[in-house]
Amino acid sequence: MVSRAPATALVGSPVLLDRVGIVEVALAVTAVLMDLFIPALVLLVLGACSLALRRQGPATLGVSTETRWQKWPHRLRF
Repeated sequence: MVSRAPATALVGSPVLLDRVGIVEVALAVTAVLMDLFIPALVLLVLGACSLALRRQGPATLGVSTETRWQKWPHRLRF
């Protein structure tokens, strides 16, 4: 006759499964954040290199020091 162990002994303890689940979620969140961060970093580095080679400032790329409230009166003129 074949002896069978209880199903809980084969699966593992609930605490271990909770910890494995937490690690899986943390790895998934890390993967998503890295998927967003790495392309943004590459674009920033390429933009900085392009500006350095052309010896121009960030205003060339559309970055300005004006705040939002300083821009809106220009749009009211006809």
